[in-house]
Amino acid sequence: MMGEVHMDLVSNMDEDTARMFLERFPEAARLVTDTTTALGEMHQATLASNDKSQDQVMREWRAVGAGIDAQLQRDDLDPDQRDRLIDQRFLAAERLTEADGRNKAFLDRLDHRKTLFALVLAGTVITLAAGGKAIIQNRSPLIRMS
Repeated sequence: MMGEVHMDLVSNMDEDTARMFLERFPEAARLVTDTTTALGEMHQATLASNDKSQDQVMREWRAVGAGIDAQLQRDDLDPDQRDRLIDQRFLAAERLTEADGRNKAFLDRLDHRKTLFALVLAGTVITLAAGGKAIIQNRSPLIRMS
């Protein structure tokens, strides 16, 4: 039985030609399906690892902020000490914002790479499908040359 994923790979062919292509070249469809599945799993693992890392970074920065906030509650601080602590609090917030920006840039690059790979994979499948269709229908340039 032909799966929906396999039919999508050769959707520009008529159904009989697509079925013949998949029967004669099952490795192509299996390769695309397996590769797509593996990449999806790797992508999910990367995102999960990134989430874990981001959670740790956020906990650390919250601890830094909480420590500074606790120091700011002291009654025995002179104005210079209080100003330094406030500056440290703002610096901590700026660094957290920078770290968040770097993380968002990483996720953006990851998404662009995934999209680029999907386009390359689609182009490869279309090329394989077109070549397979030509071979199946005996229109291969190689056959004509012999």
